[in-house]
Amino acid sequence: MTRLMTYFAITLAAAAAWSITVGAHELVGHGGGCLIVEGCTGRYADAMYFDFAYDGDELGRAIILIAGPLASFVLGLVGLVLRLGLKRPRPGLDWLAWALIPAGWISGGAYVAFGQFIHPGMDTAQLARMGGDNASVIITIIGSASILLGVIASALLMPVKIPKWSRPLVVLAAVLGYALSALGAAYFVPGEREFLMMGAFGASVLFTTALWIAALPWPTLRPRQTSGRPGILESLVLLALTGGYVFILGPGISFGAGG
Repeated sequence: MTRLMTYFAITLAAAAAWSITVGAHELVGHGGGCLIVEGCTGRYADAMYFDFAYDGDELGRAIILIAGPLASFVLGLVGLVLRLGLKRPRPGLDWLAWALIPAGWISGGAYVAFGQFIHPGMDTAQLARMGGDNASVIITIIGSASILLGVIASALLMPVKIPKWSRPLVVLAAVLGYALSALGAAYFVPGEREFLMMGAFGASVLFTTALWIAALPWPTLRPRQTSGRPGILESLVLLALTGGYVFILGPGISFGAGG
């Protein structure tokens, strides 16, 4: 039963971590960038997209575009700091702090490195067009470095030393949490559902590969053997974060300005 509750905590925390990271990418990143750039007006946001009106120069547009991936990277750093700073073993919080690292650095890195090749409307695709000849290569290197850093940090800061037999279950529990949040939100997002589902499937494959590497028997810092059932308050907070992302941000929020 203890092992089962540990897997439950991992899934719950991974779903919340994805929700926080992608929600912050759109609202805090792009939304915050839009707020600080003069002449930008936010129109609409959902779980996968932030729409804004801006007729200013390319520098302002670049700031708004960069702010989304930057928010993801910052949340990965927040997860790292929390993982190192939490003093007492808390199954829900320990796994949430850990899950923010791959969500922010592996997912964020993949978005930066490969998003430019998937769709011309992606943030990094627009930045590559604005940046000139070598911009695409530089963006790919930055994103790939983030993925590598995410795998290393995820491995070193795993909350438990994983026995060989249970590694597939730990990876599956984490990927299940990410996928539940991503696919749940994609279901409610209006528009190109097929494209979003393909993206969620691709993310799941990437996460499975990256987390499997992270779950190999590398040296582990501060394992603490976090296991067991997360507290009721922890569980409710994690569920609320995931529910808000899927059921509120998923269908979309209109800001009532210009559409």
